[in-house]
Amino acid sequence: VILDTSFSMDDGGKNDFVAARDIVSRFNRGIPTDLNYNAGLRTFGHNSHQSEQPTALVYGMKKYTQAGFHEGLSSVRYVGGPSPIAAALDAAGNDLTSASGKSALIVVSDGLFMDEATDAAKNFKAKMGKDFCIYTIAVGNENNGAGQDLLESVAAAGQCGFATTE
Repeated sequence: VILDTSFSMDDGGKNDFVAARDIVSRFNRGIPTDLNYNAGLRTFGHNSHQSEQPTALVYGMKKYTQAGFHEGLSSVRYVGGPSPIAAALDAAGNDLTSASGKSALIVVSDGLFMDEATDAAKNFKAKMGKDFCIYTIAVGNENNGAGQDLLESVAAAGQCGFATTE
């Protein structure tokens, strides 16, 4: 899972970050715990109070546990940086280099200020191959057509998966 913590997620006081974090939390609570698989949670667009890095792996890549994933998500408290999704996608590609079998990436974001996202997603797909799918969840402003369109193109770059809104 990649979670957007960039400035635009809190622009104008609408705090889309809270909605995005809630989506990821509900997703975590809904994952079956009796399966054996690895998971990770990566963030991007950090406020300097969160991280000095453009992207950070706050959970994983390791055997999924609901409690561990929740702890990683709970450590993400600040928004406020740029939107370097390409760096997050590249880093996630490295996170998944040892993955075998089917893999999926879920991006939760407003899709704003990410012109390089589609190309980065295409590169990620090329690296991972046919057993890799990309899903996106657009959060925030319902009038955010550009962000939603961009996240649809990111999901389409995965050649499987889909885009949806909160």
